[in-house]
Amino acid sequence: MPSITFWTRLEPFTRLDDISPGLQAQVADPLWMLARQWQTGEFQAEDSGSPVQARLRLERAPLARYFAGPTGGQSSLAGRPYQSELPLEALVEREPVQSPADPRRDRRLAAEAGLYFLRLLESLAVPAAVRALFATTADYLLAPAAGDPAAGLDAHGDAYLSVMAGRVPDGFLLYTALKQSLQPAQGSLNLPPRPVIPPALRSKVLQAGQSYLSWFEGRYSTPAPGDQTWNSERLEYSFAVSASSMGGSGETALEAPEYPGGSVDWYTFDLNSSLRLGVQPADPRPEVVTRLLIPTALHFAGMASDRWWEFEDGQVNFSRVEGDPDELMRLLLVHFALVYSNDWYLLPVELSPGALYRPISLVVTDAFGESTLVPHYSALDAPRRDWRVFSLTATGSSFSTSARAAGDVLFLPPTLAAGLHGDPIEEVMILRDEMANLVWAVERLVPSLDGGTLNRYELYHQRKTERPAPSAEPAPGGELRYLLATTTPDHWIPFLPVRIDPNLPDIRLRRAAALLDEGGGQPGFTRPLGRILEPERADFSLFEEEAPRSGIRLVRQFQFTRWVDGSSVLWLARRKGPGQGESTAGLFHDQVS
Repeated sequence: MPSITFWTRLEPFTRLDDISPGLQAQVADPLWMLARQWQTGEFQAEDSGSPVQARLRLERAPLARYFAGPTGGQSSLAGRPYQSELPLEALVEREPVQSPADPRRDRRLAAEAGLYFLRLLESLAVPAAVRALFATTADYLLAPAAGDPAAGLDAHGDAYLSVMAGRVPDGFLLYTALKQSLQPAQGSLNLPPRPVIPPALRSKVLQAGQSYLSWFEGRYSTPAPGDQTWNSERLEYSFAVSASSMGGSGETALEAPEYPGGSVDWYTFDLNSSLRLGVQPADPRPEVVTRLLIPTALHFAGMASDRWWEFEDGQVNFSRVEGDPDELMRLLLVHFALVYSNDWYLLPVELSPGALYRPISLVVTDAFGESTLVPHYSALDAPRRDWRVFSLTATGSSFSTSARAAGDVLFLPPTLAAGLHGDPIEEVMILRDEMANLVWAVERLVPSLDGGTLNRYELYHQRKTERPAPSAEPAPGGELRYLLATTTPDHWIPFLPVRIDPNLPDIRLRRAAALLDEGGGQPGFTRPLGRILEPERADFSLFEEEAPRSGIRLVRQFQFTRWVDGSSVLWLARRKGPGQGESTAGLFHDQVS
């Protein structure tokens, strides 16, 4: 069938050639618009002039003293001079990379350091016979320590030592000996007594030793003797810093009793008014810092527009925010965003870290040339125990004094913005076993002798497979077999609750040992192989509250970063984080079959 198809199109059309009047959005009744502006308070001019300049004066007190370890509630401690050339994380977390008393030392790192010393001697034309003395002398012998708890477990480490032992010295033992001889606390420098170096070569060996010390100390950041910040009973770091008192004589001390590792920030510290670390007159003193600033109007995404004819972003609709009368924070947020948000200004201030700042004055000049002195909020409110943003928690013998001192103090710690970390060389899980009513420390990873890690879970199942299966024959005469307790994996270390002081209700979790089946009817006991559980201590214990039901994960790993002066820092640190909940080791008692 034939058909006729047509379309109708609507187009905007104006009778005039000029369309500008339609784009002007003219108001037919200007008096009505003026009345609306008067009704909403547009003509009251309550906001006065807009700020155009601000002058900020601060008192800056650089960090002067540092104390490693828990303060123990003491009021006077001997602090060391603070090392500003290191980030605070490296200063607190670093630990000795190698310890001569540690049977699970990393022999690969020791061998690499010893090889470097031999290369230094070779570069100074020291004969090979003299170089060999450092590899064969008993003081620097690279060999497994007697009584190694992992003997027979680390096949790769044993093979590595079979090649390197007797050929290169232990670089860490060599560093310890050269440190005592070439950098003595008293007396003149000299070479170690062993090995005996010919007089004609002593100057070259002395030069190589000094170069070796500089290389070693520049490669690994290690703490000074006695600087132990890791609190093994709490499984976290504890330390304190202080600066010369701002506004008078004395000092201001900050204490970090519970730092889990990772990143230091202002909320890590408490201001302890009763603590003194011994600031000396030669330490850095407070100084006055002045900044001229240009205020910037506050702006945030979805902010309500302060102009009548400006279209707002439709993605944010504050009128849809629902809140009950008792939800004060939500109502205050909406009230601020809709009513007062355009009355706030920002003053970006650049300050150098590693110091405490106290405001002296803030003078704001507006567009009419009038200057206003803005007091700090702590000067208007009495000291209170309420939490406030960027306000340090006050501790000490006198709360009112500490709170007043902490009210207007801003602490900028010298922390890292970013860094690199290696794979864990040791990992321990602390978890609860409600079935056995025990707390277990599970060693997942421990350091190996050749620079890697040993997976104790894999080693346990490998040994369990190689071990002959127990006999399943019934007892003679049909008698019942009685089993006192089942065995547990050898990397599950039990912790038993004990009361340290009979007069106190505190309960500690002391490390114990569980029964093992070593095969062939030979009994054994679980034992830790890593450094976190400190196998050299027989009385190692934890506070009961440090083992929550969620568990704890502890790792040791190398950290690397570059500091503000461009220097590189490498240190060995620990991290404490949440675990994976409860678990069970399969321990049962009094079984009959």
